[in-house]
Amino acid sequence: MLKSKISYLTLEEGEELYSAFDGIYFHQYQDPLRSVFVHQPCFTCSLNGEVIAYAVLELHRFRKASIWLGPIFKYETDKAQVWIEFFKQLRKFRISHLTLQPEKNEVFESTLNFIKKSNGPSLIRTHWGMSTAIKKLHGTEEEIFNTYSKHHQKEVQNARKKEIKIRPVESKEDFEKLVQLFLLMFQQKKIHHYPSELAKRLRGEYDYINYSGNGKVVLAEKDGNLVGASVELYAKNSSFYVFGATDKNVKFPVSYSILHTSFISLVQKEIIYFDFGGYQQDEPDEQFAKVSKFKGGFGVDTRKYPERLIINPGGISGKVIENLLVVRNIILKALGKHVS
Repeated sequence: MLKSKISYLTLEEGEELYSAFDGIYFHQYQDPLRSVFVHQPCFTCSLNGEVIAYAVLELHRFRKASIWLGPIFKYETDKAQVWIEFFKQLRKFRISHLTLQPEKNEVFESTLNFIKKSNGPSLIRTHWGMSTAIKKLHGTEEEIFNTYSKHHQKEVQNARKKEIKIRPVESKEDFEKLVQLFLLMFQQKKIHHYPSELAKRLRGEYDYINYSGNGKVVLAEKDGNLVGASVELYAKNSSFYVFGATDKNVKFPVSYSILHTSFISLVQKEIIYFDFGGYQQDEPDEQFAKVSKFKGGFGVDTRKYPERLIINPGGISGKVIENLLVVRNIILKALGKHVS
């Protein structure tokens, strides 16, 4: 008999779920233990007491939610009954608008087929699927350096001359500096955000890394002044680039120095892959296109995921939420702000 729920996991529940799915490669946001610290609810579906599927939800305003690279299924069996439980729990949790980015084509097809046959959830639209850039790490520092583009090699060399100091966050004061730098960057680049939510998210990532050791938070300093920072998460033999920030007023290549230094240390930890996260070669947004070009210069392979599904789980009309979001985006564009 299937049982399901959406809840905020306790530390013990997060560790138990993480261990139960330990044979599956976790990347990006699919980490139940991490969700405890970042305070994200988790859908779980159990059969005879064994969890067979889960999905970590990222909550937004207007009861909107996203699931990135999930749900995760333990067994490759018929998923129809799990989808029934999944959408039932979304309605109970009052989720009225869901963005679902599957990792695998089979999950995309399974979701779409279930929605077409169901009288409950409905598909609002599909959206281009996210892509990621992955760098394979191996060899000496010189061998890693030689995989970069000529431009990136030059920038790394320029950064060395500036004698930028890379060090871990070590105190409450360090963490506050980190938060302020990220807030400054978002303001400088006109990226729409909620400061309190961003600070809470960074705190959750930092607490999780401190607890588990599965990642690092570093600061970059020049002459005692903070000029950059980054947050990475580890999962098995991979590292995921969660956040990176620099001060726009700093005119030397801080991010190049942070990442090059990170690659060298990751090889020493026997981590093989570095996942840059969001990457679009033909992105119409100029800012995102620049970021993708920056990531691509480190010598990466790209992976494209299936299309995203924008879903009304049923109950409260997701069309209403969709229309509100359209109006919101029009206003943000008119104000010259980046639309996330």
